[in-house]
Amino acid sequence: MAKLALDIKGLTVQYGYITAVKGVNMEIPEGSLIALLGSNGAGKSSILKAIAGAIPAKGDLAFFGDNISGMIANKITKRGLFSVPEGRQVFRDLTVEENLRTGHFTVKDKKQIADNFERVYNYFPFLAERKKQQAQTLSGGEQQMLAMGRALMGSPKMLILDEPSLGLAPLIVQQIFDIVEQIRDDGTTVLIVEQNALGALKIADYAYVLELGNIIMEGKASELIKDPALIEAYLGKAE
Repeated sequence: MAKLALDIKGLTVQYGYITAVKGVNMEIPEGSLIALLGSNGAGKSSILKAIAGAIPAKGDLAFFGDNISGMIANKITKRGLFSVPEGRQVFRDLTVEENLRTGHFTVKDKKQIADNFERVYNYFPFLAERKKQQAQTLSGGEQQMLAMGRALMGSPKMLILDEPSLGLAPLIVQQIFDIVEQIRDDGTTVLIVEQNALGALKIADYAYVLELGNIIMEGKASELIKDPALIEAYLGKAE
């Protein structure tokens, strides 16, 4: 049985009187690519923020066996859990290279930093070509790739991606999904949150479907992609 990168038990998130996440349980094995699917308002982003320590939550979170429940965000990041937020949030006035350098604050070894640059430039060759350009000159898809590259500079054990395909052209989306798959294949555990259910299921090992703060369906991605109810609810009715 694979070691768990992240074990979530009874995760609950409340905003005042509203319970956005209702006792969610999830297991994310080391080296896997897990998809968390659901429509707007389902609670996906709340789960991600709770995992990253960005908002208060109840429940038990174990990262590679260590309890991170209630831990603040920067301590969680130092343990190797990195998030790429929705909307990219790159530093627009900094160059591509400067943006990438902000990602290795947890890595002090110069050889490791150099290796991480090489890894990022292998995934995203255009970043090497444009490393002296300001981030604001990049397209939306290129900024998304820069944000992913910045997170990879920290040598993450696990990478969380929040809606990486949002607002991007289909060709760029496919490129990003291909790279996400490659990142998993190279040994980094990935949790991807997506409204593009079909694209996510094509690359994921396992998926959870969230609705109104509850997990309503889970299983191997290869099986869920064949499920008529899921197809109708999240991918549109079959022709």
